[in-house]
Order: sequence, then structure tokens, then C-alpha cells
Amino acid sequence: MDGIVDINRRAVVPVDEYELVDSSTIAARIEVALEDARPGLRCLLTPPVYYSLANGIADNRAVNDALLAAAGERPGWRACGVAEPKYGAAAVQEIERLAALGAAGVVWSPRAQGVFGNDQSLAELCRHAHGLGLVSMIHSAPYSINEGLWRLWALAAQCPGVPLVLLGACESWENIQLIREHKGGGDNLFYDLSLLSESWDLDGLAGSIGAEHLLLGSGGADLFARTLGIVERSGLAAEAKQAILSGNAKRLFG
Repeated sequence: MDGIVDINRRAVVPVDEYELVDSSTIAARIEVALEDARPGLRCLLTPPVYYSLANGIADNRAVNDALLAAAGERPGWRACGVAEPKYGAAAVQEIERLAALGAAGVVWSPRAQGVFGNDQSLAELCRHAHGLGLVSMIHSAPYSINEGLWRLWALAAQCPGVPLVLLGACESWENIQLIREHKGGGDNLFYDLSLLSESWDLDGLAGSIGAEHLLLGSGGADLFARTLGIVERSGLAAEAKQAILSGNAKRLFG
């Protein structure tokens, strides 16, 4: 297990995907969610997709503070925070606060945050985050109009030289075929493996876009062993497997 990095260890995975996780109690729920953390495994702790914002930016900060605190208690772990594009200048300030507190990146979910994935305001925030040393990771649910691949490929085109990691895009076989056909959609685009179906899908992806554009990301503690097994059972060379399991994460996140 030593040397493996899970870049998408969601801190809270509700049974109902659309549950608004109570921001004021998220710290307690993170502790429950991480009880099974394995020795030697390094993770990037990521926020729930939906969380309460009744108190505006204060709730946003509460989520980030809880993630940073939980990651700080686990050797080798880091946290990726979240910012709300609709908050404008306050979102910029929260990104800057995350960078100052040592976060690894920012996670965006256009469908949950009420923006389209190719919105200019999101591109500006991704570029700003990159300038502060934060990697942007964007949810790409196959069923979401807001998070469609073509929109996120357009976002990447607005952010030349800025690495963007798409989360969950490989859940759909149709998405996998599109990614392969379009050679990943851009040199600055990377994909995690959360909800990937089978090892032959991974073989095809790596053959089309290169293993250097793929990263182990589980989407949650209960999915980690399954995702790891897909990589281990694949027909990829040892070097490619190592790149996916840790090398690419180290290169992107430091």
C-alpha cells in the first residue's frame, strides 16, 4: 500500500448524492468516514458535492476548515478545498486563503454550483488558483449538462498551461469512447479513475491518451479497493501502473 495516492478521497459520501451536508457538522462526519483509512496510503481529501450554504461564505469556509483539519491529522494527507463561483470576490479571497493554509487544490462542481463548466468566471478562478499553486479538479458527471465533456474541454482551452483534473468522467462507457476519440481533449487535461468500470477500459484509455494523463481517484473509502484492483489487473506495464498510482499525483500536486 505504501506509495499509493488517492487523489479523490471524498470526505463525506452521503447515501443520497443530493443531500446537502450540514456544513456546521461536517467535521464529525469526516471522522466517521475516514475510520477505515489504511496505513501508508496517502490521499487528497475532497469535499462533498452538495453542502449547506445557509450562512453563505461562512459555511464555505467551515467546509474547508474541516477538510484541512482532518487531512492535517493524517501523515501524508492533504486537502482540496472548495470555492463558490457565485460569490465573486469572496470566492477569490477563499482561494487565496486556501493557498495560504497549504491546501493542494480546489474542487469545482458546475452542476452543484449553478454554473456551466465552460463559464468564463470559472476559467478565471481556475487560472487564479493555478497562479497560487493550487490544482483545479472539476466534477464531470456523465449525466450533467453543466459538466459535459465538451464544456470542460472548452474550459481547458481557456486555461492554457493550467492542469485541470476531471473527476468521475470515466463512469460512462460513452464518455470513455469520447475521451479516447478526442485524445483526452487537451494536453492540460487529466482524468481520475473514480467509478471506472473495468480494467480493459483502463487499458484502452492509457493506449489512447497516455498513462501520464490518468490518476488513481476512488471517490470514497468504500470504492478504493475496487479502483485499485482495476489498475492492478490491467495489462499496463509496471511503469504505467506506477504513474497512475502515484507518479502523476506527485508531479501535479507536489
